[in-house]
Amino acid sequence: MEVVGSAVGYGVDIATHGAKLRKLGYDTSIGSLIPVEPVDEIEREEIEGTMNSVRKKTAGLNLTEYQIYALTSRCYNYGVAGGLEQATGSFRYPSNKTFVQAYKEYYSKINNDDYFRRLYKN
Repeated sequence: MEVVGSAVGYGVDIATHGAKLRKLGYDTSIGSLIPVEPVDEIEREEIEGTMNSVRKKTAGLNLTEYQIYALTSRCYNYGVAGGLEQATGSFRYPSNKTFVQAYKEYYSKINNDDYFRRLYKN
């Protein structure tokens, strides 16, 4: 994979992960090539870490696996604060509720499995 700007691959930031890549012997300057395997490993570690954060912060909500995966994807792309917590800095929500507060107030009243059974009945 080619180092483009400050990233290589999907979500592997040179500022954050460059030291690890350099320790493995890879050049992290723009235009350098890094094999896919170490980049994929860093991405896997990041996603697992994000998923662990999601599971910890949503404990007790009894989310399904696909809800955990969807929320993990959101947090991986927006950061845990952008995906689960109240808006801070430049990230704005239409609500001042955290994910857990909004879920308990709105979503938990819906039987999601029943909804999807009706939606995909045919």
